[in-house]
Order: sequence, then structure tokens, then C-alpha cells
Amino acid sequence: PGSKNCFVFTGYQITEEQVKQWLQGCAPKPPVKKENYTKFSLSAKEKELLKMQASAEKLPEGWFYNGSHYVSMMDGKKMEHPLLMILFRSLSTRRTRKLSCLTNE
Repeated sequence: PGSKNCFVFTGYQITEEQVKQWLQGCAPKPPVKKENYTKFSLSAKEKELLKMQASAEKLPEGWFYNGSHYVSMMDGKKMEHPLLMILFRSLSTRRTRKLSCLTNE
């Protein structure tokens, strides 16, 4: 503590900026920030796959599909399958776990 370190570089026409760039290239890179998944970060193909997966699921109690909308006497009409957000949350959780496993390695 309290001591100063000094590096001496010798060479022909070496500038301070070149030495800084060289040392910064040797430094470890900062960790990549984890991306939070939202329904807006899904690609069109992923959204379509989720919709297809949701349409294959059984509708919750009290829901029916009238050909254009999902209808419930309690919640009214919806364009999306009632379980679509649940499927998205499970996909988001899986991706977050996978990403955290990759970053911990």
C-alpha cells in the first residue's frame, strides 16, 4: 500500500496511445449483460411457434373458441389463446436458465 508502480517501454516511435491500446487489449473483457426476455424480443417465427403450441393446448375451464376469438363468460373475448402468456413465461424462464448456465461457465 502506498507504493507506486512504474512500467518502462522502450522502442522506436512508440506513442503513449499505442501502449494504452496494447495494455487494454490484454485486459479481461467485462461480462456481457444478461438480456431480459420480453414478448417483444421474440422473433416472428418464435411467436408463431408459441401460438401453434398454445392452440394445441386444451382451453382452460370456462373458455371456448368461436372461430375468431377465445371467449370466456368471466373474462370476455381475447384474440390470443388464454394460455399464451403462461407458455411465454415458461419459455422465458428456460432461456434465462440457459443463459445463466452459459455465463457461469
